[in-house]
Formats: sequence, structure tokens, C-alpha cells
Amino acid sequence: MDSLVFKVRGKNQPIEFAGLYQDPLYGSYPLYKLAFSGSWTIIKGTQGNSTFSGWAEFVPTAEGHISFIIASSFTMTGKWKP
Repeated sequence: MDSLVFKVRGKNQPIEFAGLYQDPLYGSYPLYKLAFSGSWTIIKGTQGNSTFSGWAEFVPTAEGHISFIIASSFTMTGKWKP
């Protein structure tokens, strides 16, 4: 099977505080949620387009990067011609 190349346009919502993650060994950590959505178009390998959306709840590092993801969801819908 050939590779598919997608053109993706998306945006994210402002990061939200989602509560505290309780780790039984290390205590509690702040938990944040990032939601995103957008559109996609296949530009190589076949034809297709539509939308995507998702979110991830994560614990950040001290520098603000994602340390680990607690829960997430990603939905990609659309139509394409194989």
C-alpha cells in the first residue's frame, strides 16, 4: 500500500484546568485538558476530506510540556476514495 499524505488545518481551545490527578505513590498533580479540531484533505495516495476533533487530559512538566496523558479521545470522520 502506498503512503497517504494529508493536509491538516486545525486549532486548539485554550487549555483548561481539569482538576487533580491522584497518584497513589506520589500524591496529587494538576491535570489540564486540551481540546482541538479542524479539517483534513488527502493530497497524495488517494482522494478524501472531512473533519477531526479530540481532546487530551494531561499532567504537565515544570516547564509546561506534557509529562503524561491520563485520558484522550480522537475522532476523524470523512470520506475517501481508495
